[in-house]
Amino acid sequence: MATARAWFSVPPERVFVTLSDPEIYADWVVGSNSIRDADATWPAPGSRIYHRVGARPLTVSGHTEVLER
Repeated sequence: MATARAWFSVPPERVFVTLSDPEIYADWVVGSNSIRDADATWPAPGSRIYHRVGARPLTVSGHTEVLER
């Protein structure tokens, strides 16, 4: 089986801006199927984004919490 790889040359600040947007978080984070909700303070330390992970039909609801910025 072939593995697809892609390299993006972007500064870390741009990556952070992308992952800070709950609307597109699941598009960029491997395993995330969908975003169920996000704290209004996301991505502040202590805030959470709530998602589903896994391959359908076997998905698990979980969350990701920001520990520090």
